[in-house]
Amino acid sequence: MVRVLCSAVIGVMGVWESHAATASVAIPASTIAAWTGDNADSDPLGLAFNGGTLFFFEGRSVGNGDPMNVTRALLHATWPGAALGIQLRESEMRALTAQPGAIFTVLDLCALPGGGVAAILNDTLTGSEFLVRTTIPSTGALLVQGTGAEGAVAIAADASAQRLYVLATASQGAASPGLLFLDLSGSIPAPALTMHAAQAGLAAALTTGGTAQWLPSDLTVQGDGDVIIFNAGPNIGSGGDLGSDGDAVRVTPAGAVSLFFDRSLLDGVTGDPGTTGYDGAVIAGESDHILIAAFETDGGGATTAQEFLARVSPDGTSATLVKTEAQIVADLGGGATDLSFSRRGVVLDGPENLLWSANGGGIPQGILQLSGPVPAELSAFGAD
Repeated sequence: MVRVLCSAVIGVMGVWESHAATASVAIPASTIAAWTGDNADSDPLGLAFNGGTLFFFEGRSVGNGDPMNVTRALLHATWPGAALGIQLRESEMRALTAQPGAIFTVLDLCALPGGGVAAILNDTLTGSEFLVRTTIPSTGALLVQGTGAEGAVAIAADASAQRLYVLATASQGAASPGLLFLDLSGSIPAPALTMHAAQAGLAAALTTGGTAQWLPSDLTVQGDGDVIIFNAGPNIGSGGDLGSDGDAVRVTPAGAVSLFFDRSLLDGVTGDPGTTGYDGAVIAGESDHILIAAFETDGGGATTAQEFLARVSPDGTSATLVKTEAQIVADLGGGATDLSFSRRGVVLDGPENLLWSANGGGIPQGILQLSGPVPAELSAFGAD
């Protein structure tokens, strides 16, 4: 069955174990900065891979005359390698969305069946979201009319069903929050998204000792069309409901909602005593395992997990550790002291590598990768 991979989640059960897959820098931030004309740095956000091309958003405002005119632009890179090109300039995004004064960032990117990517653009001045499609050669089109994508935080495509799933939340301002979809075989731009599972039903599937808190970070689609959504939520030091933080929910193609796994699965992988908060990205691998790139967010202090990569079985009943923060930092070397994942900035480039955007301190910045041996280790991924 054909699938489009957009993001992933990984989880593990049992003790920490070492794997042979090696982390390295795929495209250094300095390479991106040199190409854009920025004398300082680069801020790659979001990743999507389609047809031998890697897409990402350059979040920095390039100074010094902006010689390449790529301030806050969607870029593409031939893969493997780093032959960079402009996919959509911010001026083109403004024209597409009819927002002449917008200052854009990207909340998520997703590969689309037939080529190109979809992007959730966020106007940082107004907080409004817009859903657009862009293909190579560089063209752009609005996928939903006007503010029809308001409140969207993440997207994932099901090529077999010709659906683009959109996760919209009340916390982001969605008037009708939940899991929605766009029929990619229909007329574009569509007048509105179709509701698939309302937020109330999604939140009701979470486990909790109190009042479940629905603050999802990412979603992905398995080969049978089931959508897997990772619920992050606030960490314990910031309050919120710890019981539902780190749960994952499954939604079938017919819209039936159920719990995919609860946070105890990740606690078992990390050895955490059940006090940490989790945040992360998820990706469905070729065998329908779920990859999770995650970090624990325990502001209360009791923490053992830190950042990690894990793999969850296709049915959500078991998990396996892929790589710890310490192992990845050791691979990177060169004075690296810490690991960072960007929420929804994780992607598989097919069967070869797991890629993620890294913008935090203490680690080489740019686009990093975990590579070989991948078939067993990168069947699923989770992040943040």
